[in-house]
Amino acid sequence: MAEPSHDPLSFFTHPGFVTHPGSLIGPLQGLPADLPALCKVVQGLTLHVFWAERYGMTLSAERREEV
Repeated sequence: MAEPSHDPLSFFTHPGFVTHPGSLIGPLQGLPADLPALCKVVQGLTLHVFWAERYGMTLSAERREEV
């Protein structure tokens, strides 16, 4: 891992000690590099409890209670 950078662009675009995936990088390597495509992937994986019905989903009482 590289030394910390004082350049803001480098600081915010490279993982640090806490955020570097280390040996768990495997599943992340298939993710898109461009932000719009990455947002599309993330938005396809998460569903906010208050938006579920708008996507045609009915959450169980147990799922709703997780909030």
